[in-house]
Amino acid sequence: MNSSQLKIKLARFAPAIFVAWALLSLYGGIYSAVYLWLFQLYGFSRVFSEHLHFVSMPKGGDWIVSNGDRITEGFFIHHFLVAMILWFVFLFTPLPFVFRRKKDTLSDN
Repeated sequence: MNSSQLKIKLARFAPAIFVAWALLSLYGGIYSAVYLWLFQLYGFSRVFSEHLHFVSMPKGGDWIVSNGDRITEGFFIHHFLVAMILWFVFLFTPLPFVFRRKKDTLSDN
């Protein structure tokens, strides 16, 4: 099997790789946004020293932190906007490196 046949075989998996990368980067964006919000509310050292995390994040209700605090506002900005921005950064930044194509050399002329 030569390299052009291998490239064609691998190109068939490109949509599946893109979907998998999109879902993984979405999860990473949401997870990162939640911790950024905890850092803003409590501070970096307190989050790590007390091992703070969200215990419950119901839609339309108060979010409960592991220390017993209830967060009642700020959901839209931190859970949607920040997560979307991080998702786009995580998704589109590495794509040129993953799906790069080598320039063909003009050896025919």
